[in-house]
Amino acid sequence: MTTLTARPSGSAVWLACPMGLTMQNRYGNRYPAGAAAEEGTAAHWVKEKLRAGNTVSVGDAAPNGVAVTRDMLTYGAQANSYLDKLADGGKVFTELNIEIKFGKYTIKGTVDDVALPPDGRSFHQVDYKYGYTHVPADSSQNRIYGIGLRQRFVRERGTLHIVQPRDYTAKPTRSWVFTPIDQLDFCQKVERALDAAHEKNPVAIPGKHCLRCPGAGPHCSASWDTAMSAASGLTRQMENSPESVGRMLRVSQDALDVVTAVRKGLEDEASHILRGGGLVPGWSMQSKPGREKWTDEQPVLDLAAGFGLLDTVSERRLITPNQAIKAGLPAELVRMHTTRPQGEAKLVPTGETLAARIFGETT
Repeated sequence: MTTLTARPSGSAVWLACPMGLTMQNRYGNRYPAGAAAEEGTAAHWVKEKLRAGNTVSVGDAAPNGVAVTRDMLTYGAQANSYLDKLADGGKVFTELNIEIKFGKYTIKGTVDDVALPPDGRSFHQVDYKYGYTHVPADSSQNRIYGIGLRQRFVRERGTLHIVQPRDYTAKPTRSWVFTPIDQLDFCQKVERALDAAHEKNPVAIPGKHCLRCPGAGPHCSASWDTAMSAASGLTRQMENSPESVGRMLRVSQDALDVVTAVRKGLEDEASHILRGGGLVPGWSMQSKPGREKWTDEQPVLDLAAGFGLLDTVSERRLITPNQAIKAGLPAELVRMHTTRPQGEAKLVPTGETLAARIFGETT
């Protein structure tokens, strides 16, 4: 039996769908990371450098080429301070590589941060998230890492933490106590899921998790069939009672999740073909202008001071170029200190590209 590689970051998929692990192994590296993921990688690098006592400045380039921002520095420092409080004078580990045992299976991963208080009995597992999408402290990824830390340090009193400064729907730091009973139940759940994933013909179970599966759409017939059935088979119940409306809303939301996952999978595959020099009839890649950014902040601050707008323009940090113009700085002077990098290339119908609109391109 071939053992598939299971990663904590993909656990939301393979815990819900046995076929998901096969899809991750086949197509997990097929599609490049998006701009948001690259930004998150850079933010983690900044936090790690600050933790090590290195100097990092706005505008420096992270190893992946993403420019360091003031927010990355601010939030990275705050995350490190939170970690120190959890450690309470004990040990701290950053980017810790661990192996987690679930029966006959071994999962490898890297924990963002670990704090070991001096009591010798408890541990704190901290996951730093720089994105906007809410991640709960008791996520399956966090719990897998929690099991790994219990095994590594032989401490059973675990608390799982999320530090997510740009999640505007919840507190930027949140935690969940991972009790020994919860740990035992979760270990059994993971082992059962891995057994199912390693069956000769693992089943596919479409659902909301398809949104995070690299195989949804062109590579998974179950997701495609479910999406097409949902698109053509949804019928409105004639009874408009509150109960009926609630049921229809739930059914339509579940269907929409799978349809959205299939569309995303098809877009990823079409982009993959186009980036490789192939053709997808009716589709092409186009980059739109990115967000306008300052090239050098100090001249702009001097300019704002000259117009008596320093407090308005800078606030706690320099506001965006468009906001500065709305605040009263002359647009022509602002544009002397800004740049607008090319945005990420996105898949668009051929007739909707800029070239098609300008030159009348047809398909």
